[in-house]
Amino acid sequence: LAEIPVDMLKKYAPYLYNDYIEKQLPGSLKYGMIDGKLYGIPMPAGILYRKPMVWRGDWLKNVGITKVPETLEEMEAALTAFRYNDPDGNGEKDTYGMTAQANNLHEMFSSVFGAFDAYPGYFREKNGKIVRGEIEPGAKQALEVLQRWHRNELIDPEFVVNKYNNFEDKVLTGKAGAVEFYWWYFLPGSAFIGGTTWYDRLKENNPDFTWETVGGIKGPEGHWGIAQYNPSFASGVMFGKHLEQDREKMIKYLQVFEAAMFDPEFYEALNFGEKGVHWQFNEKGIVEFIPPYDDEQERKKAGLGGYSMPGSFNDYDFQLSYVSDEAYRDWAKETRAKGSRVIDILAPYSKPVYNEYNDRLRQFTLETFIDFITGRKSLDQFDRFVEEWRAMGGDAVLEEAQQIYDTQLK
Repeated sequence: LAEIPVDMLKKYAPYLYNDYIEKQLPGSLKYGMIDGKLYGIPMPAGILYRKPMVWRGDWLKNVGITKVPETLEEMEAALTAFRYNDPDGNGEKDTYGMTAQANNLHEMFSSVFGAFDAYPGYFREKNGKIVRGEIEPGAKQALEVLQRWHRNELIDPEFVVNKYNNFEDKVLTGKAGAVEFYWWYFLPGSAFIGGTTWYDRLKENNPDFTWETVGGIKGPEGHWGIAQYNPSFASGVMFGKHLEQDREKMIKYLQVFEAAMFDPEFYEALNFGEKGVHWQFNEKGIVEFIPPYDDEQERKKAGLGGYSMPGSFNDYDFQLSYVSDEAYRDWAKETRAKGSRVIDILAPYSKPVYNEYNDRLRQFTLETFIDFITGRKSLDQFDRFVEEWRAMGGDAVLEEAQQIYDTQLK
């Protein structure tokens, strides 16, 4: 691999560096470095994977709650009302406050763990030390809350077996009033790249339906957040060793990448053709191809679309300005901006020790946490869980993680 001088990147691809990489994931250039030299340009896809939390706004109104919950206490009161005060008005006790999936540690009631600054399944840094959320004291506090909510029937008891399909079904059939998921599900499809979303389907069946979006719930010490995927999860764009001897060609590559992905003139020409000849904006501000180029085969003949250089520098604010309804763009931007930036900071790195023990530790933690939440195990056993987690490979995993952080990220 060729070293990519950082000063060269800054000079010849300034938008790529400042407005894309550093804006989406500050400091992520380190993910492409070895011994302080850059070999891979990060391609963070930050906003795509943002997960906020939403409340059924119509349900809050129906049960007399005028303020979107911000704290755990307010959240518990709302979940209680959603379970016991007939928020959907059908006269039956058939709703729960919140539903979730138990497929992954970081996707299971993350907002509650975030209220105690503990994110199970993630490597994070605190005071120079790498920690794992599942063994932090905050995890026990979160589990105490969830155990109480489960005992009081505030959370969907089937979260244990929920897969995507029945998780989605419970949202769409109005069985739960709060949920955490990807931001674009909570907006009309035309606010993103088209198609039918959860929002569209719920609105179609219930004109009074609304969603209120939040980034998390504040805990007793003011912590809040929801676990997000690390947006820089690949090795990035790399160049062959021969380009170390041909800097002019490397510079030209950087200029082409920048123009093709971020310059409107080049982006439009590559993807849509000539404005007024091949395409135009419709009344919603969305690109619309002019006949005969509204036929995909005709576009292929003309060589339109299909060009991406290198293909993964996705600036969605820029790209969506061509494909999303302009009436919804601010709404979409505000919605995804509410998602927290809590990520597994070591996700992009190779971790052989972690890979060896991960399946065992993950399954052990998931089963134990489910037992804690459902009351099959007393939380008096939490310290024992931590000891077992460490003994079955957790200490080795943390030692490796600390070494990676100290040598690569610190």
